[in-house]
Amino acid sequence: MTHSMPKPNLYHPVPLPGRPLKSGDEMEAEAKAFLNEMRLRHTVRDFDTRPVSEDVITDCIRAAGTAAIPIRPTDAGQIADGDSL
Repeated sequence: MTHSMPKPNLYHPVPLPGRPLKSGDEMEAEAKAFLNEMRLRHTVRDFDTRPVSEDVITDCIRAAGTAAIPIRPTDAGQIADGDSL
């Protein structure tokens, strides 16, 4: 008969700074407010001809890369004036 050894707990959570504990009521209120904010968002299809610097475009793509389901820079395609980043 073989006895298995217990596996060590390798998970050690790191406390996040600036994240106060909230009551259930506070979490529910904030979740509803966030849902309402997300319901107001929409796609803007009003384009402008003013130039945008490559730094701004790069930072926008980097920000998109931090999403839970990130966009990869290779998926961004042709961004400005047909040039790839």
